[in-house]
Amino acid sequence: MEKAIFERLERLVRTLAAVVGLTTAVAVPAGFGMVAYWDQIAYRQFQARLAADRLSEYAYIQGPAWRFGKHRLEELIAFVVLPGDDVCQLVYDQTGHLVFMQGTRPSGPKLTQASSIVMVSEQVGSVVIEISLYPFLRRLAALTVIGLILGFGAYVSAHFFATSGFAARRHPTRRDPGDFAPADHHDAKRLGHRAGKDGPRRGDFPEA
Repeated sequence: MEKAIFERLERLVRTLAAVVGLTTAVAVPAGFGMVAYWDQIAYRQFQARLAADRLSEYAYIQGPAWRFGKHRLEELIAFVVLPGDDVCQLVYDQTGHLVFMQGTRPSGPKLTQASSIVMVSEQVGSVVIEISLYPFLRRLAALTVIGLILGFGAYVSAHFFATSGFAARRHPTRRDPGDFAPADHHDAKRLGHRAGKDGPRRGDFPEA
């Protein structure tokens, strides 16, 4: 009965260790990926909104002819991109026609954010920000490897400590009968000499 209980507990511990390891392996890359991705969305949306606000002011001054000054448009929105930031900026008019593009459009998976260019109360165009997701995916892959290593370590640690504890309870250390003997033959001899000296006492043998 006791053996069956310990076996069930060991299976439960193995399951819990696997859950801990899997949770650790998934939580690290998933947590980073979610936070980093939403940060990128917020930042790129902020860039698109800044550029659109600047072009809205320019369109309000120039009127319908705003879209013909491409060089001036490039100068107006260049400030939203920091040095070393690989971003593609696209400006469209109200018909969806591309007015100009600054930067190289990313290939493969990409993140796109847009903001409207408004003149008075009318939308006259839009600014689109595009970035490649490859750098983000590479960082996510590296963190996935780290998460797997941490998860495996957590599983091994939980499994080892728990099962070693159960093994100690199931197989307690047994003492050798010789451990209870006198420390040495001198003690045994002394005890025997004392017993012979005292001799048998009254009550040690039954009376006839």
